Amino acid sequence: MASSKAQAILKCRLFEDDERQSDILRRSFWSILLIESDLSYHIDMPESNIWKFDDRILLPGVQTSWQPCYEDQRKLLYSMRPSNSFGMPSDTVKAYFLAQIAMCRMVRRCTTSVIVSQGQERYSSVVAMELTYQLDTWHSHLPLSIRFEHHDVAVALPDDFVKSVSSSRTSSVIAVTGFLQMQYYLCFAGIYWPAVHSVISTGTLEAAPIADCKRFFESYVHFVITAASVIPNCPHNPWSIYANLFITTMACFKGANDPCFRSTIEPDVRRCFAIVAELFKIGDAVKVSPAIAKLGLILRERVSGPY
Repeated sequence: MASSKAQAILKCRLFEDDERQSDILRRSFWSILLIESDLSYHIDMPESNIWKFDDRILLPGVQTSWQPCYEDQRKLLYSMRPSNSFGMPSDTVKAYFLAQIAMCRMVRRCTTSVIVSQGQERYSSVVAMELTYQLDTWHSHLPLSIRFEHHDVAVALPDDFVKSVSSSRTSSVIAVTGFLQMQYYLCFAGIYWPAVHSVISTGTLEAAPIADCKRFFESYVHFVITAASVIPNCPHNPWSIYANLFITTMACFKGANDPCFRSTIEPDVRRCFAIVAELFKIGDAVKVSPAIAKLGLILRERVSGPY
């Protein structure tokens, strides 16, 4: 309903010709688009056609339009906020919001590195390379305040990893930076999963470059490490994080147990299966969401079996 309402207002121009009002509407539009895209990735929702407007609606303003009130009103607003509210600098909030929009557009534009050849879908390392370039370009354009460092592949995971990250709380800036980092590695895994799937489907390693398959498993490890750190600090959207953990882990588990890959899988990959199973067992969201609890039960039954 929110999506349809926003589209109707924008299409018929049912709003005052005022810059401040226009920017509020634009921000509402992009917020709705992000939420709908996040939900539709996991749920088979009917199309609202909101994406038909994404190239027509200006991005949110980046200067005065992000200040919602006059100075005296702004002070009153801040005094009404709880002390533990979303306390990020205005510029950081803007950068995070725009980074989210850019990531959403990039994923929407091309989510899989395959081409159609002779009526069959085939993995294309060239397409994967281009998508990787776009993803790294997105990262390089992030402002320093929310730009994350890449994980060190050689870092060993401690036995109490889940317990240590579950008890850690971070600032809002670190939390949103971690969320962007998690999305980065999730997108990275999505780019290279078709390489692994091609090998599984054909039963031969010649179906895709082994280096590309390795990049999928590496990005999965990085995704899990980041997601585990993000969950305690992003209580506003646990469903999305847990759903991504479930889908990506089930895919990685299938690849790791394929005869073509079984002997080449690094220990950290299987360690991450156990980490995800533990996250589904002890996470706060699991206790209040029957859907997440059910996903956790299915996942634990799957990854607890023999490898």
